[in-house]
Amino acid sequence: MNMLSRSILALFISLFISVAFADQPYDGEVFLKDEGRTYNVMHVHSRQSKPKGLHVWYGGIAKNLDECDHTNGHQGILQIFKGDKRVYCTAPPALTHLWLSPDEKYVVGLSDIYARNSHQLVVYSTEGELLYNRKIECDELSSFCVTTNSEYIFWYHQSHPAINLEELESDKLRLTLNDKYKQRFTFTFSKKPEKPLDQNACGRNREPYHIKEFWNYYIQDLMYVSEKHDDMVCVYYKSKSGSRAHYYISRGDFENRKVKENSYREFLSFNFSHFKRYPKYLEEYFSHERLNLMRVTGLSYKTAEEWVTWWEKNKENLVLSEDGKHLLVKAK
Repeated sequence: MNMLSRSILALFISLFISVAFADQPYDGEVFLKDEGRTYNVMHVHSRQSKPKGLHVWYGGIAKNLDECDHTNGHQGILQIFKGDKRVYCTAPPALTHLWLSPDEKYVVGLSDIYARNSHQLVVYSTEGELLYNRKIECDELSSFCVTTNSEYIFWYHQSHPAINLEELESDKLRLTLNDKYKQRFTFTFSKKPEKPLDQNACGRNREPYHIKEFWNYYIQDLMYVSEKHDDMVCVYYKSKSGSRAHYYISRGDFENRKVKENSYREFLSFNFSHFKRYPKYLEEYFSHERLNLMRVTGLSYKTAEEWVTWWEKNKENLVLSEDGKHLLVKAK
């Protein structure tokens, strides 16, 4: 299938999925299980249960051995058993596919629920070590990938992902699986467990926060940076009433220019799509968003028409400035 045919098919499927799922709340409950001779792995999640005490839905993987049963209200629970003994329990975002390697050394979890979740791919050892987690971005994958209006992300072959995990030299693992066309794509990573962030560096009981959500609220002058440490950044959300909620972000995510650029561009795209969707409320909507548009671009157009004209002319050529403060039109 040539690139043009793929592009047309991708557009058609994207439109179909968007119509099928747009604005429908995810309210299901999913149980996943994979069994080996020695190890069993199980995952359950429910959109109807709100997390208590852990920032699970938007946050990162949070190990909490005292509150890992599904009955406590978490939306996602992953448990690894060796015989009847539970080896490990964690609370990741909702998964939609669970796989135990044939040698029972590794567990792979995939998710196509909510592109805004902190990751859609996780790999653990059966001893409970987090080896790899990845947020899937459609624009970073060469394979077919669709994000719907309701922010579902369809990036792997749901009925036949055909997962394979190989141990390589130099303490590396290579994970391969099928995309929507059953074409293989690959992730390579270290066997060594990822070093957990010291979340107490920002104060006890801080919760993780997803970087794109942070930039979205940062643009709106609702989230702020309070401290920076070697491997993490302390941030807080300030409500209109003045109350604060404190979180942390990995320093690597915070300093990733591509993520910030994409987050800023998505913010603009969302706003200008609303300008088009509700033209009779254009001026009213614009009056609420003008300051945010100025923060992202550094521009100071006074009318909605001027902003829309600028966006339509330059939306494909925006890049993050050298100082990281604004989106600028890329020089030709």
